[in-house]
Parts: sequence; C-alpha cells; structure tokens
Amino acid sequence: MVGIAAKIVSMLLVVAPYMASVDTIACGQVANSLAPCVNYMKNGGAVPAGCCNGVKALNGAAKTKVAAAY
Repeated sequence: MVGIAAKIVSMLLVVAPYMASVDTIACGQVANSLAPCVNYMKNGGAVPAGCCNGVKALNGAAKTKVAAAY
C-alpha cells in the first residue's frame, strides 16, 4: 500500500508543472460584460460600443497559462 502511494505522489510531482493553471471568470462578470450585447443579438443592427468593450474585457480576462513541456 505504501509503495502505491509513493508512486502516485511521485507521478503527481512529475506531472504538476505541466498542468494548466486556469483563471476563473465569474458568471456575474460574464453577464455584466455581455449585457450591452442583448439587444444587438435579438434585433441585429450596429454593434454597440459597450458590447465591443464587454467582449474585449472578457477576452482579456479569459487567459490560461500552460507550462511549456520543452
């Protein structure tokens, strides 16, 4: 039993640096950022500046970091 636990811990220590670190975005932040887009999505027309700004803000917040395995 101890041998299996040691193998699992060793494996986790080897794999940990290569796992992705993901920053979360709260649902409220998404809703607030996309709220200016609702009328545009329903009715079409010109894209409001607030919608563009909200999408850009979400794009900036949606960053993931993956450690290079090389």
